[in-house]
Amino acid sequence: LADGYVWMLLSIIVLGVGFEIGLTTVVPKYFTERCALPLDQAAMGCSLYYMARTAGTFGGAIVLARVSSRRFLTGSMVLALVALVLFMTATNATLLFAALFVLGLSCANIFSIAFSAALKSAPDRANEVSGLMIMGVAGGALLPPIMGVVADMSNQWTSLFVLGFALLYIFVASLKLKNN
Repeated sequence: LADGYVWMLLSIIVLGVGFEIGLTTVVPKYFTERCALPLDQAAMGCSLYYMARTAGTFGGAIVLARVSSRRFLTGSMVLALVALVLFMTATNATLLFAALFVLGLSCANIFSIAFSAALKSAPDRANEVSGLMIMGVAGGALLPPIMGVVADMSNQWTSLFVLGFALLYIFVASLKLKNN
């Protein structure tokens, strides 16, 4: 726990999982508020996100064989931030679904990149580091309550800024990743 680099990688995982759970928690209500979709159609956004995330994971495995994880994660976070801005500004359901799909693609490899970097940074302590990184999945329980408080004070749209800050942090942290 004394290694600042491992802590940074843990925070990437915590915020990455928190982003995913926070986004899929807000999607149905956000689509209903933003473009008056019925709840059953709005909930399809979650399925679309996970479909894109699955495709992104497979595609990421291919790209990561040729590109450094640092470069890939940095590029993915730039794309994710652009997609989140589109998601927050669009009022057309088609654009919202497209932005959500791009978010799924671009955020699909956050966990695997951070996990792998953590194991590479301390191979002699792989068991401890692995356990710590898996504990980061608890991040899914951190961001949604914060988003809920923000949404209760204003609306679902404003709660998306919490996700924006998470992506921005991951982007900045990706610049500090060791090249591999």
